[in-house]
Amino acid sequence: MRKGVEINMFDYEVDVVEVVDLGLIMQSMMEFHARGLVMSQRAIVLLHIEISGREKKKALEELVALKEEVSGDKAIWAEGRNKVEEEVKKLKGRLVGVE
Repeated sequence: MRKGVEINMFDYEVDVVEVVDLGLIMQSMMEFHARGLVMSQRAIVLLHIEISGREKKKALEELVALKEEVSGDKAIWAEGRNKVEEEVKKLKGRLVGVE
C-alpha cells in the first residue's frame, strides 16, 4: 500500500478480503470487464442500426416526395407541350394563308 493512504473497512469486509482467493477475484474482474466490453459493443451496433434505419426512412420519404414532384412536373410539361403544339399549328395556318 501507499504511505498515507488509509482504508476504513468493517470487520465483515476484512473477513471476506482475507478469505477470498485472489486468483478467483482476478478471474471474476476480467470476466466482468470482458462482458462490459461485449455489451458496450452491442449497444454501439444497435445504435448504428437505429440511426441507419432513420436515415433510410428519411431517404425513402425524400424519394417519394421527389417522385411526386416529378409526376407533377410531367403533367405541367405535357400541358405546356400541348399549348406549344396548338400555337405551332396556328402559326403554320397563318403561314399557309400568307403564302
